[in-house]
Amino acid sequence: MSKDLVIIEELARIYIRDELGVPDARSLHQTRDRLAPWDPLLPAASLDFLRSGQSADVSRLDSQSVSVGLWPDGPIPGLERMTMHVDAVDGGIVRTVLINERKTILLVFFLDYKSGRIHTNLENGGLFSGEQEPDETDVRAYATFFYKVFGNGVAELRCGDLEPVDCEIVIPVNMMMTKSPDEAIADSVEAFRLRLGCPIQGQGSRDR
Repeated sequence: MSKDLVIIEELARIYIRDELGVPDARSLHQTRDRLAPWDPLLPAASLDFLRSGQSADVSRLDSQSVSVGLWPDGPIPGLERMTMHVDAVDGGIVRTVLINERKTILLVFFLDYKSGRIHTNLENGGLFSGEQEPDETDVRAYATFFYKVFGNGVAELRCGDLEPVDCEIVIPVNMMMTKSPDEAIADSVEAFRLRLGCPIQGQGSRDR
């Protein structure tokens, strides 16, 4: 009987979760509204419209300072102070663009209020040249975000003193990892140094 207790215990958990409707930690995490911690950023009326799949006034999201990190490691150096800009609102989904202080890194996120989720968007965004050129810190910061998320890492956004929100991972269907995230990050930084004529000592360029 002692060997069967493990099975009985798991069956009891399933019964309590599915038949009695008491969520366990896993089902609660899957169904909870991930955007709820950011409710103070918008008026209640706007939240009601967004959650019902309608458009609403989200102007208060503009110019919010957002820190981009990876769970559980915390903020990514170089992405600690990103400025949020609203790009579009449709069907309860807010497309936002985060730009760093130097205006050399752009990241795109979809705030899906109807589903209570934030989605990363790796196919858009990247490093940009404008008033300033991307430096090595920018290259490392963007590569860390891109390849860690691409390697199934969990992006985490923090706004002020509000509870951080974690993002759903959206992997582009036309892309495939051929190396580890750490190797890809190192290769990105090395390629940047080589373009500047400053190769890493003791290392040649890796095969791409």
